[in-house]
Amino acid sequence: SEHSLIFRDVCSVDPALRGDVFLAFEKLQSHPVSMFVARLRDRKEKNGSATLQELLAEPAVAG
Repeated sequence: SEHSLIFRDVCSVDPALRGDVFLAFEKLQSHPVSMFVARLRDRKEKNGSATLQELLAEPAVAG
């Protein structure tokens, strides 16, 4: 089954809009939404979408 989550301004420059929401999936460790956003930004395929499995498999973004 497919699910879509839309988060706006997760990595905003404005501190009033910035915050981290953590997502947890069953037995997996929870992850901040900003990590997923950063990984989407850094992907070679710039189509703006990826599966959860693809995002979790990518190495952490240094920063």
